[in-house]
Amino acid sequence: MINDELKINLKKNNLMKKTIFYLALGSVIAFSFRPATNACSDCELFKQGVQYTTTAYDANGKVTSTNASTVNKITTAGDNTSADITTISTRADGKGGDTVNFQITCTNDKIMFDLKSMMMNSSSSMAAKGMTMTMEGSALEYPNALSVGTALADGLITMTMNKNGAAMGTTVMKIYNRKVAAQESKTTAAGTFDCYKISQSMDATTSFGTMKFPTQTLSSTEWFCHKDGMIRNESYDSKGKLMSYYELTSIKMP
Repeated sequence: MINDELKINLKKNNLMKKTIFYLALGSVIAFSFRPATNACSDCELFKQGVQYTTTAYDANGKVTSTNASTVNKITTAGDNTSADITTISTRADGKGGDTVNFQITCTNDKIMFDLKSMMMNSSSSMAAKGMTMTMEGSALEYPNALSVGTALADGLITMTMNKNGAAMGTTVMKIYNRKVAAQESKTTAAGTFDCYKISQSMDATTSFGTMKFPTQTLSSTEWFCHKDGMIRNESYDSKGKLMSYYELTSIKMP
């Protein structure tokens, strides 16, 4: 019983890692950054009807999933502009996938990604086993003005897995050491882009009752483009070995 629930919890950790670091998911999001007062309107992610596809690969370059995202709705209130996005992730082996609905918000100085909304809307596999997930935590922030050496704010989220109203296990995930390491070009099937290279670390600690499992430490490197958003993400294990990567493979304007 515990092993089955642990597998479910670890699967949720992996999904969160993909959605945070790709952003796309592999669920990934094409975050965009532009150091101007009209940062929201210049960002492709805040244009209704934009469709983009990201492709996930294992360390050997084999496709593991494709992730099709659509910007469904744009809402503006004061200085805040929000985008409602749906990402449909399809596994390459044909064994299902995930549909994620989430929201990001843009202000004049930063973009905020709601980790809680993504995770709470990606719980189909848990619901099938009579489980639910509750979330507490902060948004993941990206300043509109980026330059080499810029340090980005940490992200933190606590996920509690429940079954029949009782807490079964908790995972605390911290994203830290986020920094702009360089500015360089990156080429994918979608084209060649002038990007910011961002490095970051992630710790995930899971417990079930009195049992606490070893903290899982990962790191990632991302490449972001001013206009077209996230171009590539590479994930590494605690020893610095490449585990997987994700790339923007197409983007279609309405």
